[in-house]
Amino acid sequence: MNDDGKDTAIEVDHTEGDINPGHILKVTVTYTPRIAGVSSFTQFKVTAFGGNEIQFNCKGQADGYNVDLSSKTVHFGEVQVV
Repeated sequence: MNDDGKDTAIEVDHTEGDINPGHILKVTVTYTPRIAGVSSFTQFKVTAFGGNEIQFNCKGQADGYNVDLSSKTVHFGEVQVV
C-alpha cells in the first residue's frame, strides 16, 4: 500500500497492468527472508479504474535451518579438512 519501509523479503510479480473483463491474472508472491527468526508482514492494495479495491496481507516467518546429525559426538580426527 505504501512503499515507505516496506519489507523487501515479500515481493509480488505484478505491480500494475490491465486485466480484460472475464479474465484472470495470477499474481505470484515470493518470500525470500534475509534473517532467520524474523517475521515479515506487508500489505497490498489492488485498485480498479471502476473504483473497486481489494486489500491483502502477506506474512512470512523465517525459521532458519533445522539440522540433525547422525551421531551425538564428532571426533575431529575423523573430519576431513578441505
